[in-house]
Amino acid sequence: MRGYTEPDPREDLSGQDMLRKLVILARVAGMAIEPNEVDVELLLPGDGWHERGVDEFMAKTRELDGTFAQRRASAIEQGEYLCFLGSVSREAATGALTTVTPEHPCFGLRGTDSVVMIRTVRYPTPLVIKGPGAGPEVTAAGVLADILTAARESTNQVD
Repeated sequence: MRGYTEPDPREDLSGQDMLRKLVILARVAGMAIEPNEVDVELLLPGDGWHERGVDEFMAKTRELDGTFAQRRASAIEQGEYLCFLGSVSREAATGALTTVTPEHPCFGLRGTDSVVMIRTVRYPTPLVIKGPGAGPEVTAAGVLADILTAARESTNQVD
């Protein structure tokens, strides 16, 4: 393994890591949300993936290589890039494997890089935070949490 996933890759590929991060971001933004209210598309079809040991799980995922290679090739043909994106808004928290165009900040991410985009009513052009999404470095989600906490605290101090 190249270190692109959580130490247990079942967390990423089952969508559980994405789900947890979306709940954290939503709660930091002041939303009362529970994990069962987050809609995350599973990358793995069917049930029983999480019950397998890591080695058996990884061996079984190789059966999906053709399917994902085809999705990737189709995206490339369209000039797009596959990306597992999560979104938190007032209406919902969602995550799914989708395609992005070259104009999207997530286009061409490499390795463990992650992107956090913040859009507001006043500033529709997103603030983009890009950086390492794994390892000992500060993750983009951590940076967003710090920004939102600081913004909320400074707002609470204004009369």
